[in-house]
Amino acid sequence: MFICNLLSLIVALFVQPLALNIVWLHEECNRYFQNPVFSTFWTKILSGICAIFPEQNAKSQGKIAQTERKRVDKNCIKLYNIGRACMNCGDGTGGRSLRADPDHRFIYIPVTMKMRRILRRLFMPVTIKDVAALAGVSPSTVSRTCKDHPSISRQTKEKVRQAMAKLGYEPNFQASSLATQNSRTVGIILPPSEWEAYQNPFYLEMIRGISQYCNQKQYINTVITGQNEDEILQAIKTMARTGLAEGFIVLYSREQDPVLDYLYEEGLLYVLIGKACRNVNQTIYVDNDNVLAGREAAEYLLNLGHVRIACLSGDHSLLYNHDRKMGYMLALAERGIPFDGQLCVEVPSVPEEQDQALAALFAREDRPTAVLVSDDILAVALEKACIGLGLSIPGDVSILSFNNSLLARLTFPPLTSVDVNACQLGIEAAAQMISHVENPELVATKIIVPHHMVERESCAGAGGFCGD
Repeated sequence: MFICNLLSLIVALFVQPLALNIVWLHEECNRYFQNPVFSTFWTKILSGICAIFPEQNAKSQGKIAQTERKRVDKNCIKLYNIGRACMNCGDGTGGRSLRADPDHRFIYIPVTMKMRRILRRLFMPVTIKDVAALAGVSPSTVSRTCKDHPSISRQTKEKVRQAMAKLGYEPNFQASSLATQNSRTVGIILPPSEWEAYQNPFYLEMIRGISQYCNQKQYINTVITGQNEDEILQAIKTMARTGLAEGFIVLYSREQDPVLDYLYEEGLLYVLIGKACRNVNQTIYVDNDNVLAGREAAEYLLNLGHVRIACLSGDHSLLYNHDRKMGYMLALAERGIPFDGQLCVEVPSVPEEQDQALAALFAREDRPTAVLVSDDILAVALEKACIGLGLSIPGDVSILSFNNSLLARLTFPPLTSVDVNACQLGIEAAAQMISHVENPELVATKIIVPHHMVERESCAGAGGFCGD
């Protein structure tokens, strides 16, 4: 009712009676709109028009030929189309669809520019031109602002964003992608779910960083994983073939990886979080200096007076495990402490075998007094094993882990851990990805994200507790 009266008022105030052509008369509307709601709607519109312009209406009783209807002036509007937009017109109870009827006709009304603007505000979404007009800039400036282009000044961006907020404008990135053949989508490749590493909250932090940066740049991301590497490869091939992703961010780095081999051989854009093992000069990667991190962690324990320091890690095919062990060995060598291979344990992922390996380590007469653990998940398992053996932490054994995930804060005692800035790793990886998408001529780069130690209550020296 409100919309019907509003349209009648707009017609009365703004329509110019220059060449009014009513092609479908009031009586014939009921034949197509047997539904009472639609009939009432058109009755109000047509009655209002006929009452305002009786003489023009009398001249337009005849039907316009098919060829004539195709040459309607561009400054006319179709009341039928407005009716569909307002009433969601379709096959109602007892009604016939105009679109399906080969003999349907429309009502054409010449309108002023002012009325066109009013109708557009009523029935059409805000466009980039509306934002540009309000902000006093060109549509291309609005477009570049939406993409946070560096060529637009901060003041102009702020002005455009205020106009967008005032008008409630939302950029249509899907349409932009179709027009430019860009998907503006980044694929995030997780390890296979059959790996122990898949459960690590470390990956969630990296995804958070990637999503944060992609949101700022109006990109979206999609997560790719599978039960095994074959499933992941199939998903990547599908996305690459259909153009559903601009590129891929791989959240792990390991030796002999068929996923990385495929991405490289197919010439697909990818960013690796972790050190590149092969094709180093052609690979964009973001990593920590894990050798340095392992070395500093071992030195921390050495400075507390520990000499027999064990090093526990997971799968050594994951390069960060290998590098942290190398740093540990360097720290021992610098202090003149001989390396004992029996203190370096690659812990199995199977829980039963894991418990056996940890129990065997502490069953030795010369058991370690401190343990350097490659990640927080394994450190939690170590704490559990120590409690089961009746060992106190840090009184009997000190534990230092990596990643500083939520687990490190929730254990008892809380773990001293090396924070590798997982979220920042994700941000840097996303920044590299989008930079290379928008500037394909850029060469492959290597980014090193700094790390730092977070001291808690799981480490103590020979003289007692040390930590905050």
